Amino acid sequence: MHQRVFTLLLLAGLISMSSQHFMGKNAEGFDLFKIDLDLDPKQRFLGPAQHYEDTIKSLISMYMQYVPSVVLDAFWAMDWIIKYYHPERYGEIQGMAEFAKIDTHLAVMMNYVYEFDSYCTSVIAKLNNGTIVHMRNLDFYFSNDTRNITYIGQYYKNGQHLYDAVMFAGIISPFTGYKDGKFAISLNQRDPSQNYLRLIQNVGMIFTGYKQSGWTIREALESCEDYACAVLKVSTDHHIAPSYMIVSGLKNNEGTIITRDRFSVANVRQISDQNWYLYQTNQDHYNGDCPIRCQHAKAAFEKVGRNATIDAIYQNVLQEWPNLNYMSIHSAQMSAALGLFQVEKIYAYDQTDPGDL
Repeated sequence: MHQRVFTLLLLAGLISMSSQHFMGKNAEGFDLFKIDLDLDPKQRFLGPAQHYEDTIKSLISMYMQYVPSVVLDAFWAMDWIIKYYHPERYGEIQGMAEFAKIDTHLAVMMNYVYEFDSYCTSVIAKLNNGTIVHMRNLDFYFSNDTRNITYIGQYYKNGQHLYDAVMFAGIISPFTGYKDGKFAISLNQRDPSQNYLRLIQNVGMIFTGYKQSGWTIREALESCEDYACAVLKVSTDHHIAPSYMIVSGLKNNEGTIITRDRFSVANVRQISDQNWYLYQTNQDHYNGDCPIRCQHAKAAFEKVGRNATIDAIYQNVLQEWPNLNYMSIHSAQMSAALGLFQVEKIYAYDQTDPGDL
């Protein structure tokens, strides 16, 4: 009897705590959740875990059909690896898994799916008045279902609002983040591939304790106070998978695309007076690999020209096929100088496969 009462009280306390994390909806209709970094890691993501419990379970079932069997088998042994190397991260995942009644190893798998296959378009432009703007489309499998677990995480520490990030329920690392008046970051996966060797390499990097690219973004958003710090952070950490780190800042020419190998930087492209725009999909454009989404982004920038407005860039570059495609989930418009962080759910009417996804 006493044990039952204790269990009910504990459950009531957790539900009450999770409801306190929900902060309503923003103007674009996204759920807002407070992620309080002062809490025990297991308690930080209870709000999204409760709110999206059924959809998270459904998506995990879908991921299990998509993730290669050799990778799926590896996640059965992954719990202790993540717990040993990354106890804070593991605590956050474990807390969500327990509250949503999901096996922890499956929740870990969900948090590493982005390391294996995903697609995006990110762009940075310098407007005619010198303002830096940063935009992105995020593309991923099961777009309709994934769109339904997208929320805005507002991160707090010591009672202070640190930054905002576009989040997927069940996943603790952001792929798009904004620190007001400081900088913005987006992550594109580099050359996604079904190549078995690359998949095995990524799994090996997980087993040896290396970081997710998204976790590095989270650390940069938490610890950095300016663009230069953020660029240094995402340039020097070692990562599980190759990636593109797209960073924009507050001042003139603070915009860069950093092509990352696992242990080093492969290439850097910088906004300048001559290069007023940058674009990145999922291939090494600097080596001449520029398939259809890359070609469209370049042509659209040339079409709108240097006098383009934010809306003209957004509509012509990101909201037209092929950069808006059947895998597109959400877009973001960001500018540290303008205090702009606007995220929208996006839907492609043209469902034709661009061929480079």
